[in-house]
Amino acid sequence: YYARVHTSYETCVERNLIAPEAATALHVDAAQLARYLERHLTKVQVIESDRIEPLTTDGRVSGLALDDGKTLSADLYVDCTGFARALVGKIAEPATLSYEPNVNRAVAANVPYADPAAEMHPYTRADAHEHGWTWSIPLRARIGSGYVYHGDFCSPEQAETNFRAYWGNERMRDVEVRHISFERKTLRESWVGNVVAIGLSAGFVEPLEATGLNWTISCADLLSRFLSLRYFDGDARAKYNSLMLGYIHDVQDFVDAHYLLSSRRDSEFWGYQTSREYPQRLMHRLALYAAEMPNQTNRVKSFPWAFNEVSWLDILNGYAFRYAKVEVDPAERARAQ
Repeated sequence: YYARVHTSYETCVERNLIAPEAATALHVDAAQLARYLERHLTKVQVIESDRIEPLTTDGRVSGLALDDGKTLSADLYVDCTGFARALVGKIAEPATLSYEPNVNRAVAANVPYADPAAEMHPYTRADAHEHGWTWSIPLRARIGSGYVYHGDFCSPEQAETNFRAYWGNERMRDVEVRHISFERKTLRESWVGNVVAIGLSAGFVEPLEATGLNWTISCADLLSRFLSLRYFDGDARAKYNSLMLGYIHDVQDFVDAHYLLSSRRDSEFWGYQTSREYPQRLMHRLALYAAEMPNQTNRVKSFPWAFNEVSWLDILNGYAFRYAKVEVDPAERARAQ
């Protein structure tokens, strides 16, 4: 079955090589992307103001007051203010999802290349360490990297020391690091009234599998589909929130599986992560996959951008997940082959 559904089974699995369609990748420099958009999105009006105060009426945003006395108004507002939730937080006290994060902090930096020929590869690398894991994303002129951990098991000072040692203290001598906290909970409903929270405003799990980027893109794409008729109502909000909830649960389960299925027990962090209680939703999902393997029938996908069955197969097989043995009729086996 795995050989049938995996698009490059022989190349990736049997020969342990990179598939031709995955031999190159785009690692985007976020700062340069922002400057590019500023230059080329000429039809989008950019308004700069030191003060942007949301005006609210009956649980809706009625306008945005600027520092020059002007007020902007619209039918729909998109909150992209990150964890501040400057718009959606003004019209409601949004309900949040109950979720125990595996990690909640990071130390990040732009790491200079030591050997570009060897270090500039077309994929993101994630190395586990005693308190969590470290990401490495090669860009054209630098490596974006971060040391991810949980504050209950590691202090910010220890995390920074370990992060610098990971790359080499001499190499990191003049490199400035940023300490990041992502402890804000995820909204149960990211579309409230006439405000849609997108990106970090809607929520965040953790950097693993780049779900934050995927989440932002998926939110924007889904919203554009709902607005294609240039009309929205309460039913549109309810359906959007329902679809996003299914997507978020799928992301949470996929990320949690990385920790639950790990064989590491060599630190307090990993001992806890591999033995703690996880959502029953994930446990039921894994029991189902053990009996049937992930497939298009049992994969509950809210919409196409959530992880597909091949992604689940890859992570489960990577952790040597134990599937239940199923007796297959010889005739059915012959037809499958």
